[in-house]
Amino acid sequence: MRDMADRDNEWDVQPAPSRVVAIGDLHGDVRAFGAIGRACGLVDEDGGWTGGSAHVVLMGDLMGGDDSRLLIHAVMRLEREARGAGGRVHTLIGNYDLLPVLGRLRRLTRKERRSYGKNDFRKDGPYSEWLRSRPTIVKIGSTVFVHAGLGRRVLETGPGEVNAQVRAWIAYDQGVGPKPPGETRWTVDENYGPMWTRAFKARGGRLNPGPSKKAMREILDGLGAERMVLGHAPTRTGIVTEHPHYGDSVVMVDTSISDDRRGRLGALVIERGALATVYAEDRADGEALREREKREAGRPPAFFARLRQAVARLFGGRRA
Repeated sequence: MRDMADRDNEWDVQPAPSRVVAIGDLHGDVRAFGAIGRACGLVDEDGGWTGGSAHVVLMGDLMGGDDSRLLIHAVMRLEREARGAGGRVHTLIGNYDLLPVLGRLRRLTRKERRSYGKNDFRKDGPYSEWLRSRPTIVKIGSTVFVHAGLGRRVLETGPGEVNAQVRAWIAYDQGVGPKPPGETRWTVDENYGPMWTRAFKARGGRLNPGPSKKAMREILDGLGAERMVLGHAPTRTGIVTEHPHYGDSVVMVDTSISDDRRGRLGALVIERGALATVYAEDRADGEALREREKREAGRPPAFFARLRQAVARLFGGRRA
């Protein structure tokens, strides 16, 4: 894993690649991920990377569904494959992704909880360092991507420093780092932080308390961006490229992908500066990806942890 400081300096990707694809909150739906990836030409039927130099932004919240472990394995593999082909997969952190670190496993599904060990995301667990490596904010070309939203404080702190501060708090909660300064706590605040805020969720054209239109323009100008793309707040009509309050300055891409009945399998595509939407028709198109990850992931790490503990007890506490 490359040095974290290098990653914090990578929040601004320039020049913009010719194609960027943003996919909203997946909540463990690895089949939907495969179906959307195929519809966008990013993966083949078996889930191998075919996106070339494209950049993909996953908007966070991989956790929160039965197959989140399989989804994580698919994403980790595709991050490597994309980079090898000249592309990138940017996996943002969402609020659900922090739940295992915070010990709030009850908010995950029962099947999901059984697939992980207690410390899989803490200490030196198999997903611990990878979680810390993920960005909170990334800008590609003139578009800023963040799970829930940003206010004026990002201009005072700077996106790269926000990424670093979130990493520091995750490391602290994982038990592998010192407690960060209290004044940085806002970056992981569960009401107003960039992974938690509901300020951008519009209801009937009215906005929850959030930045004014003028403030939003100042935030974007300060970041050198034209628009902000968000997940976190589900929409009712698919991807919204014209926010009811902010207009084309804010794009909402959480289409409730994991909801079998009401969700839409959507992606936002930015190609040479132009915005378009792509929708997969059937999550069954991603079944092969799910089967691949089931084969490759094997038994969950929790199994081996329990096995080592059982052997240790059997032999009187000696190390297995």
